Amino acid sequence: MRARWFRFSALVLLAALGVNGQEASWKEQFGQAMALYSKGHHAKAATVDETAVKTAEKELKADDPDFAKGLTGLAVIYRAQGKHVQAESLHRRALAIREKALGPDHPDVAQSLNNLGFIYQAQGKYVEAEAFYKRALVIWEKALGPEHPEVATALSNLARLYSVQKRYGEAEPLFKRGLAIAEKALGQEHLFLAPGLSDLAFFYVEQARYDEAETFFRRLLAVLQKNLGTEHPEVAATSKFLAILYQQEKKYAEAESLFKQALAIVEKVAGPENPEVALRLDDLGRLYMVQQKYADAEPLFKRSLAIREKALGPTHVVVYISLRNYADLLRKTGRVEEAKQFEAREAMGAKAP
Repeated sequence: MRARWFRFSALVLLAALGVNGQEASWKEQFGQAMALYSKGHHAKAATVDETAVKTAEKELKADDPDFAKGLTGLAVIYRAQGKHVQAESLHRRALAIREKALGPDHPDVAQSLNNLGFIYQAQGKYVEAEAFYKRALVIWEKALGPEHPEVATALSNLARLYSVQKRYGEAEPLFKRGLAIAEKALGQEHLFLAPGLSDLAFFYVEQARYDEAETFFRRLLAVLQKNLGTEHPEVAATSKFLAILYQQEKKYAEAESLFKQALAIVEKVAGPENPEVALRLDDLGRLYMVQQKYADAEPLFKRSLAIREKALGPTHVVVYISLRNYADLLRKTGRVEEAKQFEAREAMGAKAP
């Protein structure tokens, strides 16, 4: 889920710039970069955005807030590439420009602080991340009011940081307050609620509080279906996570239904021979294995192996997952000699350089 919301942040940046065909050349370039980023083409996006920043430096004053937006866009792309040092440098430049041009309590300053919090959290610098998140939260609360959706985002970011550190008692009320703000501002079914619902669902899973996790996964699934349609990849992903939870709770019928739903969506969206389909086949096959429904699991594991071999080649590392699954099934059904053949293939792959 998270990657999706980071892509949304790029689209928000694009909208904030008001990019269109009539804008200055650097904004056009930045718009192209954000479009590439939103499609996952990070390297190409970075190249285009680097050019945009150089153009902006020539067209704008060094302390122009619009230039800070350009720096921020490039920093977001760098962060997606794992280039945290470069991203931090650009976010700090953007922060300095905004503080000077807009004042220390402007919402855009809070955005830069929040971005730096992301960088430090990704680097495991939790003390620094917490300080930046808290300062951003204070600014947004003061500038926008304590019940603004941006405040909800800040609360969730701080809660995620606490959750990573297993500071669950501090994280939970922040998650809940953030979700409550979003619900009050936007209603119970708005897509903006999805990150908060997802956060709480996984938060409870991590603590084995499965009943509470189920509640939020079900709400998340309903929100995604309403806003994105019943055949969207995010619906498939959430269906899978809820199915895994049901399997953990031994609610096998519910898990089977959702695994099948996720499989059907991926087959339709990605095509029946996409490697993503093999993952969903494995999910359903393992569910049948747990229930000793070997006859139901076998065709799924066979198809998964065939898809991976065709799409990725017989020696790809992911193929060995299918080999292991099928060998396990063969052993459990008494076909030891057949199992050994698949295990030998897996072992050869494990030894390959």
